[in-house]
Amino acid sequence: MSDKVIFKEKQQFTQWWLYLIIGLPIIIVFFDFDFSQAAEDISNSGNTSFSIILPNGFWIILIEVVLIFLFFRFGGLTTQMDEEKIRIKHLAFYRRTIYWKDIESINPVKYGFVGFGIRLTTSYGTVYNVKGNRGVAICFKNGSKCLIGTQRPEEFRKIAQQQIQL
Repeated sequence: MSDKVIFKEKQQFTQWWLYLIIGLPIIIVFFDFDFSQAAEDISNSGNTSFSIILPNGFWIILIEVVLIFLFFRFGGLTTQMDEEKIRIKHLAFYRRTIYWKDIESINPVKYGFVGFGIRLTTSYGTVYNVKGNRGVAICFKNGSKCLIGTQRPEEFRKIAQQQIQL
């Protein structure tokens, strides 16, 4: 069989509040910094330039926040189907392959908040989600389950049903 892609969806973390949480430490450190003391140190030293040396903690937090921001900004959930399998890539480090021959059924679902990332739940099994509350619930022939978050559940199900019947 070929690896011709018949469905592909890339989802990213687009929740504004998530980026606010990521940026909160840098905001706190920035506003906690005593600029008046830095200005006094500059005037006492005779240095007339306006260069403020921020504490090392600021730079460490800034680097961490930028790395976390880039991780979430360029990470996400990529779901790709071809004629023999579904491939899931979650963030930058997790990959899973699901073969059509192992699937019993696929159903679109609208679910309550289950969290973002990879979660284990009793009702859906392993959940792969980065946004929204829609996805496809997959039941495997061995009895296990998983749920893949998607913004296009009907299209996903339709293509998947065609592949399962082949």
